[in-house]
Amino acid sequence: KIPEPYIGENGSRIMSLQNPSSKMSKSDNNLNNIISLLDKPKAIIKKINSSITDSGSEIKSSPDKPGIENLLNIYALLTNMKIEDIENMYVGKNYSSFKNDLSEIIIDILTPIKSRYNDLINNKDYF
Repeated sequence: KIPEPYIGENGSRIMSLQNPSSKMSKSDNNLNNIISLLDKPKAIIKKINSSITDSGSEIKSSPDKPGIENLLNIYALLTNMKIEDIENMYVGKNYSSFKNDLSEIIIDILTPIKSRYNDLINNKDYF
């Protein structure tokens, strides 16, 4: 029996940070479109802060706001929160506050991965 993949409703496609109409891809020529597992914190902050949102300021998921919708989706996936709850947390707050918090969440999630990677790469006896 061939197993069927499980593709969750949310997060099945993470979109590019600079072009939210296309999928995030590690083979993208523009590295500002993606978050790499080994990106340094300063790079993550820069990429999230420069990510495309829209000319508004309301942190609300909407099909006509693909940039902020993408960032909300990333936030929800990394925190296991509902998008509606995240939206409620940021009522009256601006994009920069939201993006700063999202950057910190990403950094917190990736730090142990980078640490373990560095341990393995630097431990020649492991191989």
